[in-house]
Amino acid sequence: AKSCDGKNDCGDRSDEEAGMCQNCQHSSVEMCQDGKSCIGLSNGKCDGEDDCGDLSDEWAERCNNCTEGNVFRCTENGIDRCQLPWKKCNGLALCDDCVDESPAQCEN
Repeated sequence: AKSCDGKNDCGDRSDEEAGMCQNCQHSSVEMCQDGKSCIGLSNGKCDGEDDCGDLSDEWAERCNNCTEGNVFRCTENGIDRCQLPWKKCNGLALCDDCVDESPAQCEN
């Protein structure tokens, strides 16, 4: 397991603790909003999965409004975030406005 690379190798993010990782100063990582750990810019941030534990690595404002990669923008429980692609058009309304299950999104 490699520490301070933004990837949660240990399962509990202990290998990515901000204090141990020079407060996420490396150019390949960014600090989670809670200030506790680092997230990889290319292996965790804006991928639709809550790697930080506070969703800050998926906030639309920090992710180019979810326009890159295979994610979609969704306001869930009042938080504007990027969401996993398989959660769109799966029969379960996840987004507050149900956009993920709208006929316009799901016709194809």
